[in-house]
Amino acid sequence: MLRLFRTASVCVVAGLAAVALHCGGAGEPQVDPETEYRVDLRAPARHDRTIPAPLLVVLHGHEQSEEQAVGLWNGRFFSDPDFILASVRGPFEAEDGYAWFTQSREVSDEWVVRAKRSVKAIEDRVLDAVAEAEDSFEIDPDAIYVLGFSQGAGAAFCVGLRNPDVFAGIAAVAGNLDTAIVDVGRLGEVDDMAAFIALGRGEGTRAVEAVRGSEALLRELGLDIEVFLHDGGHVITPDIVHEMQDFFGLGTGTTLDTDDSGFDDLDSEEGLTDFDLEGESDEYYEEEEYDEY
Repeated sequence: MLRLFRTASVCVVAGLAAVALHCGGAGEPQVDPETEYRVDLRAPARHDRTIPAPLLVVLHGHEQSEEQAVGLWNGRFFSDPDFILASVRGPFEAEDGYAWFTQSREVSDEWVVRAKRSVKAIEDRVLDAVAEAEDSFEIDPDAIYVLGFSQGAGAAFCVGLRNPDVFAGIAAVAGNLDTAIVDVGRLGEVDDMAAFIALGRGEGTRAVEAVRGSEALLRELGLDIEVFLHDGGHVITPDIVHEMQDFFGLGTGTTLDTDDSGFDDLDSEEGLTDFDLEGESDEYYEEEEYDEY
């Protein structure tokens, strides 16, 4: 399984083989979360808490944690951010980190069944993070977005499409929408939403074709959509992040100076992660691979 690393400004997200992009239907038996709820909140240091700000909720890849998006934030992948970032831990245990869909074979041997039964735990976890951000900051209710990496992209589509009254947009990096599980006939009014999908051509022809199919479907549902295809593989890069920011209007501009990152580190009794901005985060942008396959 791939781990997050940066080489020449490229970060690898969790492995595509582990990606599951499913969304359960009404009446599906559900499974309980296996992990402690944790969300890491970030804000530009000069942020005016009296002014409503956009919120970007980030869902990590398979076998990652809420620190994955923190590494991107600290590594200045986000260009001139004017939004609050909420990075959320997945509700299920994985072999080396956390997952958005249960891995337990006690639930079922069939991955689709396990994924469907995970949906409520995903939804509760993400909506709790939105509520916590709203308790800590003035959030613009019309500018709440959910961004997922790899397996987290599937979770982002699940929670986003099920809650169009909460989310203005969904971003999927190295992941996609699976219509075999998402019952588009039972969705609410989603025509005011927007969707951004980034995928590397190195993922393969079938993955690219699947994204093009999703693009057509989402346009038919009335969503404003952008597909960003690049020549890489299962990665996230600053260019992808900046394109996403530009699409949603999330503080694009010049990247903050490395000597003045301008980021606040927030913590609370509810379980916000204390992350050393000048210590642990360095591992995310070494000029060599952080971990092996």
